Amino acid sequence: MERAGLNLVETPGYSNKRKAVWGALRGQDAMRPAPPKPCCGVTKTLQFKPGLLLTVPSSVRYESADFSLSYCIRQQDFSSTVALAQAFIAHQANKKGWGLLTQDIKTFLYLFNGVGDNGLGANSNGHGLKVDIPNRWFRCTYTVKHDGRISLYVDDFLMYQSLQNMAPPFLNATGIPLVIGRTVDALEQGAPAWQLSDVILYDRVLTPKEVYDYGQYGIVHRPVGRWKLDGNLEDSSGFGNHASTAGGLTYVNV
Repeated sequence: MERAGLNLVETPGYSNKRKAVWGALRGQDAMRPAPPKPCCGVTKTLQFKPGLLLTVPSSVRYESADFSLSYCIRQQDFSSTVALAQAFIAHQANKKGWGLLTQDIKTFLYLFNGVGDNGLGANSNGHGLKVDIPNRWFRCTYTVKHDGRISLYVDDFLMYQSLQNMAPPFLNATGIPLVIGRTVDALEQGAPAWQLSDVILYDRVLTPKEVYDYGQYGIVHRPVGRWKLDGNLEDSSGFGNHASTAGGLTYVNV
């Protein structure tokens, strides 16, 4: 099979002129000159910059120690400030809850347990590899168990699973809004910008099949909140918790 070039992974003694499976999935695919559209075939999406926030009122439906977060993101310009980490999707207050953070080209989910500044970060090296390149849409799904175990799927592939549990157990925030976007930092250099599409929140851990069905067929089963960010903020959660903004956000064609 090696002589026929059928092996998928290179070995020290043989090369089939292909990258390893990991590189093939995340390398050439990520470098395609024409980026794919975001989820669900939307034609418009919100353009974010630091200081432009979208707020969704608090709801008991969002309070769950087991949860999953799905979103599509296209980074356009990154901050060059080292060690700057701020949330671009957050449900956190009083040192409880979670925040989806960005630091330079890296993204990671951080859980806050309400005890001092303790918490658990996952995927701090980016989406498995540093492939958060500009102008490429990524579909990401984080699943979180109440003990702090985190899994990350990117474009339907399982890219990361944490082996570490949170101790003491993760405690979700109560009575606070979901905030999409982030504030301006005085030390920030450059003009970071990003686009978000189809933010979906679940009160359970999604199965791999659910992640796949959404990515391939657009099937969304029992979300507690969904915000397509496609030009109509009132399609947000379906429960009357419509997103609001102080202004400044613009919609762009995708």
